[in-house]
Amino acid sequence: MKSALRLYEFAPVDWHLASAIARVTPESSDELQLAIALVSKRCREGHVCASLSAVAGLPLSETELGDSNSTQMDRWPSLQPWLRMLLQSGAVTLAERLDPTRPLVLAADRLYLNRYYFHEMALAQRLLERVEKPLDIGSAEKTRTIIERHFLPAKRNSEKQRIAIAIALLSRLCIVTGGPGTGKTSTIVRLLAVLIEKALGETGNAPRLLLLAPTGKAASRIADSISESKGQLAIADVIKTCIPDEALTIHRALGLGSRPDHSGYSMLSADIVVVDEASMVDLALMRRLLDACSGVPRLILLGDPEQLESVLAGSVLAELSGNAHVGYSPLRAEQLRALTALEVPMHDCNSTQLDDCRIELTESHRFTADSVIGRVSQAVRIGQGEAAWQVLANSRGDTRFIELPASSRASLNAIYELATAGYRPFHSAKDPLAALAALTQFRILCGHRTGPLGAEAINAFILNSSSIRHHPPSPSALPILITENAPDLSLYNGDVGVLYSDSALQPGRKAYFLGKGGQLRVFSSSRLPVHELAFAMTVHKMQGSELDNVLAILPRFNSPLLTRELIYTAITRARTSCILCGARDAFIQGCQRKSQRMSGLNEALKNVRRREYSVRFGPIHRYSRAPFAIHPFFEAGVRTMWRYHTPRNLP
Repeated sequence: MKSALRLYEFAPVDWHLASAIARVTPESSDELQLAIALVSKRCREGHVCASLSAVAGLPLSETELGDSNSTQMDRWPSLQPWLRMLLQSGAVTLAERLDPTRPLVLAADRLYLNRYYFHEMALAQRLLERVEKPLDIGSAEKTRTIIERHFLPAKRNSEKQRIAIAIALLSRLCIVTGGPGTGKTSTIVRLLAVLIEKALGETGNAPRLLLLAPTGKAASRIADSISESKGQLAIADVIKTCIPDEALTIHRALGLGSRPDHSGYSMLSADIVVVDEASMVDLALMRRLLDACSGVPRLILLGDPEQLESVLAGSVLAELSGNAHVGYSPLRAEQLRALTALEVPMHDCNSTQLDDCRIELTESHRFTADSVIGRVSQAVRIGQGEAAWQVLANSRGDTRFIELPASSRASLNAIYELATAGYRPFHSAKDPLAALAALTQFRILCGHRTGPLGAEAINAFILNSSSIRHHPPSPSALPILITENAPDLSLYNGDVGVLYSDSALQPGRKAYFLGKGGQLRVFSSSRLPVHELAFAMTVHKMQGSELDNVLAILPRFNSPLLTRELIYTAITRARTSCILCGARDAFIQGCQRKSQRMSGLNEALKNVRRREYSVRFGPIHRYSRAPFAIHPFFEAGVRTMWRYHTPRNLP
């Protein structure tokens, strides 16, 4: 069995976990080990669970991207015998008769690691609690007057923004989705202004507001955007001062470390919590956020579900907004009409309750309808690879596609020439402030971190080539990316700065970062936390940011990372131009491959019963020990490997 697992793309942790659990399972078998290895691998890939029916009976080489020329005939077991064997093993429990002492949970044909099943059910419970508890906003006529005042002078295509504000006023949960430049931030600023004005008029006290984002870069971005947007609104200064200029990461607000695996965390004390870039929030962190917001009247999630999902398991925002939105329930439609005086679409009550709490903004204010970036991103978004390619092929502007040579060395040379032109303003900067400003104009984005055309290889090639081809032998400025939080220095994972020296021959460089108000912050390079070169960055790390010009290096053909979400995210990081480099066939293939993470969240939202699970899925911080903390699985040494996948304590 171990040789079969090694042959395909199973990591050592997969078969170590499988063999460790099998050793302490009375009815162990090869089928059980295969199932454990599969669910372990799926969790590493970002799925919440493993679908057994999707692989049952198929060759391993077809489902796990092994060597297609392999002569091995290893196959997954047939579904029904496989399910019977798993339930007889003693390591698996049925979701309908949940036994928390067993490490695996089987729900229909979906197999979960115990932890992720608890996260999924608890999140569904928290979401339904918010949906089922409406808010009283008082006089609809007075509220409508306030909303209309904040949209004067009348703006074209502002109807959906007004509906979004009305939803946030009425519901404890509001999900606002939309692509870049569709007005999500300006909508939230107006919403906050409306809520502040109402609160000041009714109680004399401003509501407590909290802005959150999953990463430091995204937090900085939403804070800057809100600060800029509120400066453009014609509202009273007292209202402007109540809108926060600072955003926190979710981990920092909850008191978590770099991984969301702590049993205790802070409960959030606020009246309104706004979470930007919610597409980057994984299942475990979203569950903890909802737990911490149990006393928060309004929770607002912003994001673009078409962008890349979270690095860890789950794609919550995509699942919550994945179904086509056909309208609102009759009651909610009537409420929205009263607050906006607009025609609101209704559905026939067959949609989910979450449909009453969400809206998609579709009118882009960043890309015009005839711009190349706008047309390409829209074609990629809906999976039309050929159409996107034709737009790029016929483009006569800076946004275009460049076919890279088959040789990695030749590809690196071609990328270096493009990078030299793009980074010319950066290398010619006369001071650190100019260098930091130049970093917002151009950046190289890669689909892979490692590999021949990964971010690490391109960074090393650019640095070495710059030293060899130019004099002086090393550039005076180097872009860096912080990869480890340093709260004592107020430097966080995702912050971008420059190492700069007045003389390239001077051995010691200082690090410069932009602070609040555009002030320059200076650090000795010896004090910096862990950091890396940032000539090239992965698309994941640039999510939530904007640049003037982007050079996107697409993965090779058949890369599992080459999806329409990655291509769409890379293209929409650019405001002005985007050069895509790769292979035509790979680009078209990537546009047609939509990322689908396996999960049962939508089904849980339909089936979960709050009364049944009110204690079992209570907030994590109430518990100090896992229900199966003394189970033999842990005494047998599984604890270390289990923590690779899951937080330390069960809920």
